[in-house]
Order: sequence, then structure tokens, then C-alpha cells
Amino acid sequence: MTYTINAISYSFLALLLVRCFDLKDDFLNVPKIQQTDSVVINVSNYGSSRATGYSDSGKFIETDSTILFTWLGNDDDDFIVYVSSYNKLTRKVTQSIAIDKDVDDNHGGASMLLDSKGLIHIAYGPHASQMRYKQSLKPGDIASWSEVEFFGDRLTYPSMVIDSNDNLYLIARQSNWNDHWPLVFYQKSPDGNWHGGEELLNGFYKSWVDKGYAFSSGRTNGYTRYSKSFVLDSKQRMHLSFKVAEYLPESMSSLSQYENEMAFYVIGYMYSDDYGQTWLSQGQQVRIPASPSDVEVIDGSSDPLLSECHLEMGSMSVTTNGLPVVIYSRNYESNTELILAERNVEGDWNYTSLSESLNIGDKLPISPSGLSIDANGNAYVIFTLIDKDAYCLCTDTWGNQTNTVMVVRYSELSEIIYEYTSKEQTSPAWLPIASNTYNAVDPAFMFLSGGRAAGNDEKVANNVYFIAITD
Repeated sequence: MTYTINAISYSFLALLLVRCFDLKDDFLNVPKIQQTDSVVINVSNYGSSRATGYSDSGKFIETDSTILFTWLGNDDDDFIVYVSSYNKLTRKVTQSIAIDKDVDDNHGGASMLLDSKGLIHIAYGPHASQMRYKQSLKPGDIASWSEVEFFGDRLTYPSMVIDSNDNLYLIARQSNWNDHWPLVFYQKSPDGNWHGGEELLNGFYKSWVDKGYAFSSGRTNGYTRYSKSFVLDSKQRMHLSFKVAEYLPESMSSLSQYENEMAFYVIGYMYSDDYGQTWLSQGQQVRIPASPSDVEVIDGSSDPLLSECHLEMGSMSVTTNGLPVVIYSRNYESNTELILAERNVEGDWNYTSLSESLNIGDKLPISPSGLSIDANGNAYVIFTLIDKDAYCLCTDTWGNQTNTVMVVRYSELSEIIYEYTSKEQTSPAWLPIASNTYNAVDPAFMFLSGGRAAGNDEKVANNVYFIAITD
């Protein structure tokens, strides 16, 4: 069951919190922390302008003493995947290691995680090409890596999880010129190679073509963007949330709010209790590859003509009892809402609008955004802001000159932890991303500050900022 939220008046925000989140151990039913300390570090002045902040890929690993994180840099010649180490005791970044200096372009960022032996696993590199994979040779060591393994074809945007037996699972988008662009599923045992590549999720392009609909945009007709989040919880349930954004057939486009543009029309969800062998929606098995008509609709509609607004995905985390929580934005013609959606034990989605409780003046909250839930059940969100005067659906919010970022802890009320400010802002602060590790002791974030690249191969230097929340 899906509910729609419109603007919520601040006068009954407290009542909404009680009604929407009434589970015993959900993240809002915890004592409010009285003091929060944050560490903000400028890690690099030569970050790439794209993949460091893509929410598809998990970029943080937390241990007792360190937070490891990966980001994409560039110099005059190459796009470079880095892994950095933050020491919790000294509150300093102690190492930044380049693990590959020749990835495809500014989409080639990494997804990274840790196994039960302390070895680091990282998948990275492609933009419509083969995925690259390495593992560290020693536990926790970011300076020594195995030889690269290539797998798959025409892949972009890795999302990776690991189970209790150290099996790896990866979901990526596959590019198929003049055809549909699905999400595909791979897996790897501890001693084996990557295999799989079965289609998991599609937009509607293939079915529209089968019905004889005509398109106008050429070889990228089937282009689809998912901005997915992929999480495996402590009970070994896989959670997959995503948006579906794709071009509409000419006859549908003329009838929709998205005329001649991509339609960002649905936020969806499905899950698996058997490591991806079968996928479920509301307890019922989903046909694979799934379409937006087969999955749980968090917001919007599986019919692009019925979606009320432009939906932009943030990311997903899970509560201490394994309930998925998704952050995303609803973008209207002249206004926006930033929304947390939590799936309850009955399988319904409960919604909280953060917009009305944020003290952000003449700015609007939008995605990209990220969500991290700490070990005490507090939700931390990082999101993009844009000046109201600069915002409208017909202008580009991506790397807008007025973009800034904000980190908010959200328990009983929204409390601003950090906001990027500059007296004379000459470039946007943008592409925020959160550690999606649930039960984080020290939630972590990154964002960029700098110009956006005009194309995939242009090298634009951004400042890479790392944030750790230390209580």
C-alpha cells in the first residue's frame, strides 16, 4: 500500500512522527543524543566530478579503529580510483592509495566492502565496459592488492554486498545500444570467479517496442537510470531500492509532464531471502526480470502518466530490526520535499517529510541525498540544497551554482549537524553520499565542491570532503 505526502505543516509534525513510526525499535524511538561532534576533512583537491558521489556504490567500511572510503580522482592523464583510511583516534586521514590509474572515465568509481577475515573487496572501473575487481592481500591493508579480475560486459554503477559466508553479490546496469538497459546480477564464492549476469530489472522500453510504440531519441531510446541501493541485513535479507527514469514513447511523452525529457516516475523496492535466487514483493514471488509493474511502489506510479512529480532517489539503509528506510526527493514545478520512507513489519510504507522541520531559509532540499542509521538508531541524512530562485524543473539542478550540502541528524526533531558554507561561493557543493552500513558507530559522508564536467572524459578538479560523526 502506498500513501502520498504533500506539504506537512510544522504544527502537527510531532503527531506525524508518532503515527508514522510506531514500531518498538524503529530509528525514531530512541533517546535524543545531546551532543554531536563532527570531523570535516578536505581529502583531495583533484576529485573527479561524478562517480565519487554516485549513491549506487557503497564507498565506506567501518572497523573499530578506522573508516576506509573510496573516491574517484583525476589528473591530466588519467581517472584514478583511490582508497583512503581515516583514523578514529587521531581524527585524521592517514593514507590515500591509488589502486588503479586507468579506469574508463568519470563514471568509474568503486563499491567496497569487508569480509569476515578483514580482507577488503572492491569493484570499480567501467562505463559500459567490463567490471574490475580486486581484493586486499592483507586484512585491512589498503596498500597491497591482488591482480585485477575483469568480468561482465557493458556494465556501469557497481552495487555490492557480502553474506555471512563471504560470498559476494553485485548488481550493475548494463548498456545495450538500441535496446533495453537492465540491472544485472552477479555473484562470487570466496574461492571462485565472478559469474552470472542475469537480468534482474528493466524499465518498460522492451514492452513498449513490442507494442509498436515509436521513439524519437535514437540509439539511447532504452537508456534507463536506476540510482539503486543494495543492502544485505544481519538476517541475510537482500534489499534493493531504486528509481526508474527512462525516455517515453512519443505518443506518451506528449501526454505527460515529461514531454521530450526522461520520466523520473517511480521509486520501487523488492527483496530476497535466498541470496537472489528469487525476489519478492509483499511476500509474493516476483517474475524476473522484473518491471516497475511487478515491484512494491514506494512513491510515484508504475504508470509514467500517473506520476505527480519528478522523483529523485537518494539511498537506503536498514533499521536495527532489518526494516529498509529510503530517502528521496519529490520535485514539483516550483517546490520540493525531502522524504524518509520506512517499510513496516506488515509490509506497508510509512512516510515522514523532513522539509518542514528543516531551517533552511530560501533553499529547497533535493536529491542526490544519502542516509546512514547509527548503532543507537539515529538517522543521519546528507542532502543537496538549491536556492529557490534557481530551482525549477526546467533547469538543471545537477551541479547548479547555488548547490550546497547539509548533514542532519533526525530522531525526535531535525538537528543540523553540518552545512557547507562559503562567503563567496564560486562553485557548487554537490553529490553528497552517506555510509549505508547499518548500525554504524561513526556514520560517515562525502561530498564534492567544484565544477561539473561537460562530458564523460573531461577532467574537472573537485575538492573531496570527508565527514565523520563522532559522539
